[in-house]
Amino acid sequence: MRFVLDCDDCILDFCGPVAKLAGIQKSDIRNRDLALLPGWKAWQRVLGTQSFWTALEPLSGAVDFVRAAAGAGHRVTVATSPWPGMGSGRFAEARVEALARAGLFYGQDYDALVLARYKGDVAGDVFCDDYAKNCEEWARANPTGSVYLHDSSSNQLESRFQRINSLTELMPLISKESAR
Repeated sequence: MRFVLDCDDCILDFCGPVAKLAGIQKSDIRNRDLALLPGWKAWQRVLGTQSFWTALEPLSGAVDFVRAAAGAGHRVTVATSPWPGMGSGRFAEARVEALARAGLFYGQDYDALVLARYKGDVAGDVFCDDYAKNCEEWARANPTGSVYLHDSSSNQLESRFQRINSLTELMPLISKESAR
């Protein structure tokens, strides 16, 4: 089975550090589109903070899930969208470094890091993202796959997909598939 997991707010905490830089509570980030507005005050701080991308911490249960999936012989792809204002190479390096800081290593815990503006291009069996638009694109391109929306302060108004609060909620999929 191939798991396709978004990096920000599925594996690593993104909204928490953004809220801190913006001087607001994480719960105040209600709509992801607000976080993407070019003039949003935190965005310039994010881009200006050299260590922001590499210092992101893992969300609870994320490391355990990725290790368990890989340990059971499943393939794990980390799919992430490059953010505006960052070159793809620099962004990819920062993601690999942040994942390594969290204890997840390329070739051992995950087999691919894919930079994809359109997540539907990343094939798999199970997809998890915190952004409903990505879930929608992936579901359309992979109609036989399972889609999960990872709960985040930025998607509280979304109700179209099955929600999970932690990747550990996907653990039964590993056991179920491993038993086959």
